[in-house]
Amino acid sequence: MTMSNAVVCQKPDFSREDWNGTAAEYAQGAWVCGEAHAPGGIENLRLNNRAFVFRLTLKEDLGGVRKGNDCLFVFGLGKDGVIRGVKELEKRTGLKAVALM
Repeated sequence: MTMSNAVVCQKPDFSREDWNGTAAEYAQGAWVCGEAHAPGGIENLRLNNRAFVFRLTLKEDLGGVRKGNDCLFVFGLGKDGVIRGVKELEKRTGLKAVALM
């Protein structure tokens, strides 16, 4: 998969992020899905386990999406809440998540 150079034209805004897995757009074509995580099962220690999702235009076919079409690229993965958030984002945008890093 190849990607063209991207230019960020706005300052990222994470104010809409929650820890329930909801996809929150923090910049144009970029979302974050955050989820509360208790490492090692330590319930009084909560961290934000994040996945970042980017809208990309493919330069080659990938995951059932044809070259030249937009898709969602997921970097990182949390638990059920994040997976739900990415699936909801697919429905909301009409785009398919084709890659997971």
